[in-house]
Order: sequence, then C-alpha cells, then structure tokens
Amino acid sequence: MVGAIMFVLLLGIPPLTALVAVFLFRRAFYGIKHNKWGVKPKDTHHHYLPIIHKTLQYVDRTSPSTPIRGKLAGWMAHPQPVQTIGWPEDPNKRRKVLIATLEYEIIDWKLKVKIGGLGVMSSLMGKAMNDVDLIWVIPKVKDIDYPAGEPEEPIEITIFGESYLVDVETHVVGNITYFILDSPVFRAQTKTDPYPARMDDLSSAIFYSTWNQAIATAIRRYPLVDIYHINDYHGALAPIYLLPKVIPVCLSLHNAEFQGLWPLRTKEEMKEVCSAFNISKEQCTKYVQFGNTFNLLHAAASFISVHQKSIGVAGVSDKYGKRSWARYPALWTLKHVDSLPNPGSLLCNQNTWYLTHSGFRPERYRCLGREPRFSC
Repeated sequence: MVGAIMFVLLLGIPPLTALVAVFLFRRAFYGIKHNKWGVKPKDTHHHYLPIIHKTLQYVDRTSPSTPIRGKLAGWMAHPQPVQTIGWPEDPNKRRKVLIATLEYEIIDWKLKVKIGGLGVMSSLMGKAMNDVDLIWVIPKVKDIDYPAGEPEEPIEITIFGESYLVDVETHVVGNITYFILDSPVFRAQTKTDPYPARMDDLSSAIFYSTWNQAIATAIRRYPLVDIYHINDYHGALAPIYLLPKVIPVCLSLHNAEFQGLWPLRTKEEMKEVCSAFNISKEQCTKYVQFGNTFNLLHAAASFISVHQKSIGVAGVSDKYGKRSWARYPALWTLKHVDSLPNPGSLLCNQNTWYLTHSGFRPERYRCLGREPRFSC
C-alpha cells in the first residue's frame, strides 16, 4: 500500500511542480507577449541602466534640487532632434545629396531598372527633390541600350591586390547629375535582376566591392557633397573607404532582412574577404564584422553609431524602423532607429509635401537632405 502511494506521488509531483514553476516564471519574471512590431518605449528615454532608472523613480520629480538625477538624465536621455545634423546648416545654401542605387530611372532617356520598393523610393526622390542638387550613382546593365553620356575619367578600383578600371559617364537632367558606371561586373546583371543571385560567394563580393569603391570615388570627385544617402546594405561600405575623412551619411532601411553577408569563420576567410573588398583587417573588425560574418548593413550602422551618435537611420514606414531595430541584432550598435512615412502616403507637388497621415516629424526628413514643407 505504501509503495503504491509513493509510486503515485513520485509520478505526479515532478510534472506538477514543473508546471507551477513555469507558470510562476512566466507570470513573475518573463512576461511573454506576442508582438510583431517590437517594443515601443513607454517614454522618450532609452534607459541603458535600469537599476539606476528604478532608483530615480523614487526621487521627487517636482523638486528642482535633484543634481544626481539631472546629471544622469542628461546623458541617458534620447537625443533630442536638432536642426543641425552632421554639417553646418545654412538655410540659404542649396545642398548636394549623393545617392547610389542599383534600381533607378533616367527620366529623359525613358530608362527604368526597377523591381521593388527601393526603385519606387529612388524614382520618387529623383522627381520630388527639386530643392537640392542630386548626384545619382547608377550602373549600366546588359539588356538596355544606353544613349551616349559625357565621358569622364575612369575609376580605378582594387580587388585582390589587382587594379581594374570602371568606365564613367555623366548625364545632367535639371538638378540631377547621373554618375553612370560601366563595367563587365555590372553588365552581367539585367534590368529585371540588377542584384547578384547570391550574397555569400566571391562573385558577389567582387560585385559589391566594385560598387562601393566606385561610390567612394564619386564622393571624392564631388567634394562639396553635403550628405551621402545609403539605401539598405548595398552601398554601406563606401564611407569606410573615405576614412579618416568622415562624410555625413543617412541610412534608409527598406528591407533589413537582407544585410550582405560573407563568412569570416577562419583567418583565411577573413584575409580573402578583406582582400576582395580592399579594406584592412582593422577596419573590418571595427566597422564591418558582426560575429563571424562580414556584414555590410552592420558597417553602415557602426559608422553612424561611431561618428554620428546614432543619428540618421530610419525605416521607410512608421513601424518598420522600430521593428527592424528590435528584430535585427546587427543594428543594435545604434541607440535607436527612427521612422519615415512610407512613400505611398506622400503626394509630391513641386517642392511641397502633402501628407496624408499624421505624426510626421520634419527633422527626420532633414536627414535625407531636404527641407519638408507642409500644406493642409
């Protein structure tokens, strides 16, 4: 009889106590929630020292004599928006903005290389940003017949220690200067497939190395460029080639799931990938390497985190910025990722932005090199 009772107790007590432990853990400590968008802060501060923050909650907030809280809050607070972002602000100055996209539209030539949201966004920028001088770096693809542009001095790039030339033409339409690149590397792609099929082999590494080195050279040739607008990971490495000179940049996240990854599991892979991209091991370690991968998106995030105090990164919709920052650890070197209205909700009429939804903050769009204007 005693044996039967013991058998029943030993059979039932362990799973019962396990269930109780899991229930208490979830209720009292973990707090599991289903959240597709990431966690929105309850206030405008990012508290990186939660213990200190909890302590400060007990301080009398109405008292002006709280020097400890004042000092801590000063450097713990989320950076407040300011009008000056990365370069001397002059309201009378016509800005120069450089963008580089593999999807593009040349309006007067009636040429389009456009397959997704990035193509729509870049086309919108070309048509709407009439109050800036736009330098637009683009590559030629193999299945389009391009009219002749103005020949320029070829670009010299270095891959695996060998020098190669990329032909350059320019074409000016209104306020846009197209900086057109022509190379067998780019001509291997088509207007319906402008991106390499893979992002983890040497062929794609050569493609993106050529692309980023060419963008860096374009920035050098236009020394009066005020800001370089990075779209996703594709041109994220260009500012690294310009170091120690630091150019102001901003980063728009269209699809942060694709980040441009190559393995760095061994010393041999590190040497090979760095040689393909023509950067030093030190630069790779400081800006590009994330875990055991060479990560182009992380390079942009690291550059902005180090040189711009995390200012200048945004997702292309109200929720995507916060969701990307919560979901992708490669962006966690940034203190925050802002949000911009989706282009689908913006109607452009010359220099005026007509906004079809609320919550737009003008200082966010100033990061993209234009001054927003409103109409009700």
